[in-house]
Amino acid sequence: MRILQLLIFCVPLTIYSQILYYQDNCHCGVTGAGFSTLMAGGSDTLKVHIAPGSTIRKAFLFGTEYWNNSLPFIDFNITLGDTNFTFNSQSRISAFNASNLSTAPNIYIHSLDVTQSIESIDSTFLIGIPNVSECFGCIFSTVYVYILYENPNLDLTSSYILINNQDEQYSSDFLLTYMNEITSSSDVGWAICASRISEWTPGDGSFLSFNNGIYNAGLLEGEGNLTSDGPQGCFYFENNELFGLSNDTPDYYVNGYDALINCENLVNPNHSLNWKLSWEMNAPSPPYNIYNEFFIEHGTTCETSHVTTINDTTICANSPLQLYATGGIAYEWSPSENLSCSNCANPIFVSDSSQLITVRIWTSDSCSVVRPISVQVRNNPTILEIQTSPSICATNTGSLEIQTNTNCTLPLTYQINQGPNQNTATFTNLPAGIQQIRIMDGNGCYLDTLVEIEQVINTISDFSFSSEYGFVNEYIQINNNSINAENYIWSVDDTNYVITDNKIKFLNPGEYQIQLVSFDFDSTCTDTTKQQISIYPYLYCSVPNIITPNNDGINDFFTLDFTLDVECSISVHNRYGNLIFYFEGNLETGKHDIWDGKVNNQLVKEGTYFYTIELKNTNKLLLEVPQKSMAGFFNVSY
Repeated sequence: MRILQLLIFCVPLTIYSQILYYQDNCHCGVTGAGFSTLMAGGSDTLKVHIAPGSTIRKAFLFGTEYWNNSLPFIDFNITLGDTNFTFNSQSRISAFNASNLSTAPNIYIHSLDVTQSIESIDSTFLIGIPNVSECFGCIFSTVYVYILYENPNLDLTSSYILINNQDEQYSSDFLLTYMNEITSSSDVGWAICASRISEWTPGDGSFLSFNNGIYNAGLLEGEGNLTSDGPQGCFYFENNELFGLSNDTPDYYVNGYDALINCENLVNPNHSLNWKLSWEMNAPSPPYNIYNEFFIEHGTTCETSHVTTINDTTICANSPLQLYATGGIAYEWSPSENLSCSNCANPIFVSDSSQLITVRIWTSDSCSVVRPISVQVRNNPTILEIQTSPSICATNTGSLEIQTNTNCTLPLTYQINQGPNQNTATFTNLPAGIQQIRIMDGNGCYLDTLVEIEQVINTISDFSFSSEYGFVNEYIQINNNSINAENYIWSVDDTNYVITDNKIKFLNPGEYQIQLVSFDFDSTCTDTTKQQISIYPYLYCSVPNIITPNNDGINDFFTLDFTLDVECSISVHNRYGNLIFYFEGNLETGKHDIWDGKVNNQLVKEGTYFYTIELKNTNKLLLEVPQKSMAGFFNVSY
C-alpha cells in the first residue's frame, strides 16, 4: 500500500522546487484569479465563480514581494473589497532569489487566510495594491485569490496549492507526488501565478513541458518589456470539469497569458505530476521568469477530510512547541529539520527562526490532505556586553552591568539568582561566585546566562628574614610585611609554629620551609606566602683540658673537634709565653690530632700550657663567613 511504502522508505513529499502548501478533499468547487501591477501600485477587479448555495471552506490571498534586504521591512496594506489586509514579515511563506544577479532583489511569497472575509455570494473582488516609495525597486505585486467553496450537491474534489521556493534559474523542475485517487472521467486542472515572464522579443517567455520534457505544453509570455507582468491562471473547477476565466482556456496548452491547462492525460501511473519551466531566451540579463504559485485540482473518490491541526502560533526562540494533528492514520511533517520526529502525530518543534511547517495527513492508504502551520519565532533578548567588577572576599561588593540588543520586544526586565524582576540592567552588592541572570522581554521571551563575579583578596601575605641563612641555636629575625591583615598563622615544614618577638631559631641544621598565612577578619579570605631558609651548624671547636702523651692510646694528642670545615691557625705557649707549637691550614669537620706534646722531638714537661685558636668557615656560598677566636689552657701530664 502507498502509506506503507511511504513510511518504510521515507520518501519526502516535495523533493523538487516547491512547497506543498495546502491540499484538501471535499464536495467542493475551486476558483482562483489574480493580477499584477509589477513596478507600481494600482487596482483591478478579479472575477471568480462560486456555485450558488455554497459555503466558503477555505480562502487564501497570496501576494508577491520584491525587496532589498538591506532595508528594514515595511508592511504592505492590500485592500480586498472593503477590507484591509496587511502583509508583513510574518505572512511570508517562501523566499528565493529573483535572478542570478547579485543586485537582484529577493522574492517573498506571502499568504493570508481570508476565509472569514469571503462571502459565498461574492463573484468580483476589487483589489488595491500600494505604491512603495521607501526604496527603489521594492515592490508588492501579483495578488491571487484562491477559494475552495463547499456544496453537498458538488462532486468530490481534491485540490492542491504548491508554492515555489527555488531560486530563479534557466530551467526549473516541479513535482507533485502521491496525488489522491483521481476520478477516471475527471479533468485535471493546472494553473500558474507568475510575477513576471520576460518578453524581450516576440516569442520570448517560459516553455512549459510535462513528464521530463516529453509533452510540450506551450509558451507562457509577458507583456513585452522589462516592466511586463506574468500570466495568472484564472479558473474554476466543479464536478470534475475545468473552466477558464478571463483570457484562460481549459484546453491542453498554455499560450501567452493563457496560463491554464487540462493535464488529465499527463498524470503518471504512480499518481504524480511533474513539469518543467524553461526560459525561451537566456539573454539579455536579467531575463526574470518568476514563478509564484501553482494550483492543481481534480475529481476524486477521497471523502471529505475532517482533520485538525494546531493553529498558527508564535513562540520564543528555542522554546519547545508541541505540534499536533488529528484525523489521520499516518502523518508527514515538512521540513523535518527542527522537529523531534517527522512521521508522528505530535512532534516537538524547536528553532530560533520562524518557519512554515506543513503536515500531510493520510486519512487512508490513498487519500491525504495537507495543512500549513505558520510558527513565528520571536527573538530572545541578546547580550552585547556584560561588565563586572569583583567582590572583596567575605563582603558583597561586586557588581555587573548588562548591555542588551534591542531586537526584541521592549520593555526588558532583569532578574538575578531567581530574585525579583527589575527594570534596570545593573546589579550591585553582589557576592563573589556564579550569578544566574535572566533577561525577559515584553513578550515573555527570555535569555538565561551565567556570569561570574571574581573574588579579590585584599590581604597580601609577605615576610623577610634578617639573613638568607642561619646557624643552629642562633635567633633569626623575621620581618612580617603583610598588608591588610590582623591575624597570622606560621608554620615550619607544614607544622604550626609560634613565633615570639618576630624571632625564630633552629636546633638542627638543614633546609626549612617557612609559611605565613595572613588574613584580616575572615579565615576563608587568606593569602599565603612561603620562603626557604638554610640553617648551618654552629661554628665550634671542642678543646681538651688535658693530654697524656705516654703512648697508651688515651689522650696522647692535643685533639680538636670542629663542627664545620675550617681554615684555622693554632698556637700553643708555655707558662712563660713562649711559642712552642704553631699550625695553620684547612681542616675538615670532625676530630684532628693537632700536637703530640713534643718540641724538637722531645716531650715537654708536665704543667700548664696555653692555646689560641682562630677559626674561619670555608663555605664560600655563605655571604657572611662564620669566624671564631678561642683561647684557654690545658695540662700536660704523664
